[in-house]
Order: sequence, then structure tokens, then C-alpha cells
Amino acid sequence: MSQPRWIEYDSAPHSDAALWIKVLRLSGRDFFEQMLYLVGGNMAAMLLLPLVLLTPPLLGSVWWAARQTAYEEPLSFRAMGHYAYQTALRQWKLTWLNLLVGSVIAFNLLAYSRHTVPLPPFAPPATYDVLLGGTVALGLLWLVYSLLVAGWQTLHDASLRDSLKGAAHLMIHHPAFVLLLSVVLAALLALNVLLPALLFLLTWGLLAPLSVRSVQLLAHGIPQPREIP
Repeated sequence: MSQPRWIEYDSAPHSDAALWIKVLRLSGRDFFEQMLYLVGGNMAAMLLLPLVLLTPPLLGSVWWAARQTAYEEPLSFRAMGHYAYQTALRQWKLTWLNLLVGSVIAFNLLAYSRHTVPLPPFAPPATYDVLLGGTVALGLLWLVYSLLVAGWQTLHDASLRDSLKGAAHLMIHHPAFVLLLSVVLAALLALNVLLPALLFLLTWGLLAPLSVRSVQLLAHGIPQPREIP
């Protein structure tokens, strides 16, 4: 997908910390500017959760709303619904991948926390804690990766395969950004555990601009809007 011609990028090298701060600022601004669409899409996807087939496409439309905001292009609920319909299969591919990996991670968390995995006789009891901590870290790493995959797929209108490659490239070349972003996701995850209602009201609407802006800045640079000549 071609970049809008009224957006140019400052591609000068920036530290991961500087990019992380800029991503937080831009995604926060995007959320407050387009709260109607981001929160509305979030609530629609959650309210229709019993109709399982509709949820991933509707969440995909929230990511599309974040992309439109990043590109400074118009938004409407009608257009969001049209995008959800057009990309339903693509959204489900990513959903199945997340469900598969998430199930494996959740199983390991449960097994290690209950000490039900047999250990070699020479392994100390603290091995369970090490395995549990490693699984938590792996889960956070997957959350960051999945967020970048979704952002790449939406921002570039790319296939799942290309998005997986693009997100992996970003993670390899920006390890400090990945670490900082995992801290944000851990905090958001903790808030959702304490206040489950956030998942139905705000969480996806917050994650979408964070996802899209992360890919935009890491892959292209800091956007610099300019007037069309």
C-alpha cells in the first residue's frame, strides 16, 4: 500500500527510547482524537463476542481506524464495517495463530505454577520458579510480537506471512523498544486483570493506535505532516 502523499517521514536515526516516547505520545493523541471510533469499535466487538465469527473482523476494523488516524484520513463506522467484511479471513488467520500460541503459553503457566511438570532428580525446586518466570517473559514477548504483526498487517495492507517477517525484523533491530513496550503491555494487562470491564470498553481501542504507531515509527520514521502543493 502506498504512503499518503501528505505524509513524509523523518528517517534520521533515533534511539529506541526516543521512539517509544514518541509512540506513546502519538498513540495517546490518536486515541483521544478518535475515541468515538476506537471505543465504539471496541465495544461493538465485545458486545458481539457471542457471535464468535464477527469478533476478529470487528477488532481488525479498530486497527484500521487507528491506521486512518495515523495517515490523517477520514473515518466512519460504515467504512469500518466495510473493512471488517473485506478482511475477515485475514483477521481470522492472525486470530488462530494467537489462539494457538496463547494456549501453549497458558498451559505452561498453569503447569509450572502448580508444579505438575516432572523435573529431573538433580533439579532444585526453584526450577519451577525459573520456568514460570521464563514463560511469563515469553508470553510478554509474544504479546509485543503479535501487536507488531497486527500493526504491520493493517498499516501496509500485507499478508500474514509478510507481516510476521516485518514484525520479526522490527523486533530484532529494536530490542530496547520491545523491552519498553512489554512494560506498557504488562501494566495494561495488570489493569485488565484488576478491572475486567476495561477489556469491553477501552483496551482494544488503546492497543490499536499503539500497534499501528509502533510499526509506523519503527519501519518508516517519525511522521511529518505537510501541506499538499
